[in-house]
Amino acid sequence: MLACAPSHRLARRRTVGLAELRGEPFIAFELDIPTRKTIDRVLRSQRVAVDTVMEFDNVETIKRSVEVGTGLSILPSSTVARETRSGLLATSDFAEGPFTREVGLIQRRGRELSTSAKAFVRLLLGPGTPKGGRLIR
Repeated sequence: MLACAPSHRLARRRTVGLAELRGEPFIAFELDIPTRKTIDRVLRSQRVAVDTVMEFDNVETIKRSVEVGTGLSILPSSTVARETRSGLLATSDFAEGPFTREVGLIQRRGRELSTSAKAFVRLLLGPGTPKGGRLIR
């Protein structure tokens, strides 16, 4: 989702086109983070160049920087739900989206997951996932 300060010109929009981000001050994840690679690929595919003003390795730091109006960011919807509800951030969907990326989980072979770990994996896989989930070995 697009995340911006509530005072930003795009804050009241339900849907935003990626082209509308062209030239905007942008707060990004650091280059080696998979989410950043996905966002960069999406922006390149639409020929949209943003003005990256800050890079962080932590989504919480990005959110705080966006809240104070330093720039915009593209963040996973699950990470901005609380701030959107409380009015600290304004969020919009993308006309070209949604955009996704795979999340991986590494487990040692031959080791059984605890009940808590299994519940966590089900949470990561999302609603409607079979109890065993989808495992790629």
